[in-house]
Amino acid sequence: MTVRVNAATAIPALGLGLLAAITAMWGISWPIQKIALMALDPWVYRLCTTVLSALGLFAIALARRDGIAFPPRLLLPLIANGLLSTAATNMLAAYGLRIIGSGHAAILMYTMPLWSTVLGTMFLGIRLDAAQFVGLGLGLCGIALLVGPEAASLGAAPIGTLLVIGASMAWGAGGVITQRVAWGMSALVLTAWQTLFGAMPVAAVAVIDHPIGELLTMRGDVAAAVGYGVISSILGLWAWFKVLTLAPVQIASVGLLAIPVISVITGNLALDEPLRAIDLLALVLVCGALTIVVVVPAMRSRTVERPPPPA
Repeated sequence: MTVRVNAATAIPALGLGLLAAITAMWGISWPIQKIALMALDPWVYRLCTTVLSALGLFAIALARRDGIAFPPRLLLPLIANGLLSTAATNMLAAYGLRIIGSGHAAILMYTMPLWSTVLGTMFLGIRLDAAQFVGLGLGLCGIALLVGPEAASLGAAPIGTLLVIGASMAWGAGGVITQRVAWGMSALVLTAWQTLFGAMPVAAVAVIDHPIGELLTMRGDVAAAVGYGVISSILGLWAWFKVLTLAPVQIASVGLLAIPVISVITGNLALDEPLRAIDLLALVLVCGALTIVVVVPAMRSRTVERPPPPA
């Protein structure tokens, strides 16, 4: 969906408030997810969050009177997008988050635009300029800072880190599909369908081969963490699409930079995760890379594409 906006337009108070709420909501969601994942099987946790999120998004779309039907030609792209953006992204991130710190995971997850840019050059014929090459280089240096010490200390592949990088790559690949297909539907409905199609295999695996009975005996704090994951997904995505109707996408994209920052801080405060100098340096490099790859190109253009939500 393309929308023409004036890049100089000031963001209204409602948009500013919603953007701040999204950034905070998704930033603190990483340590909260970790609390849930340390108590629940990852498939069971994602069963709850993906299925309920899809239902919530459809409810919002119907309340807005958005058409939710789609032509048969979109079935395969929707399934592929759902398997990448929802199923693979959520499951890889869940298993990785059980191993590494929440702030560490958030930094790696929000390298997604870098992988989307790389894949875009491979499959969409997008040419990178010198600044974007610099941005990719900064991002890769940030990733190397996080991967290197783990590999050296463990003497083997840092599994948790690699799982989250895989999740970020899957999310970026889903973004390439989103850009490549003419959907003919609102971004909210597209997200609802891709979430539903991704939730289906997650739900099937959880029901067939994982202890869903855990949901009946989970502690109160774990139940609250699961509930937060669902609510932050539904309300966060709704708010994101609302912000994109109120402000230029380059302003909204700045929220990408703040989310891992908040995750690192809240992970340290809530879970006593170590705040190492190397993590902070990686965070600075990744945020710099996102600024170059996401924010600066958007500021150069008055016609912008609404991106997939950064959740």
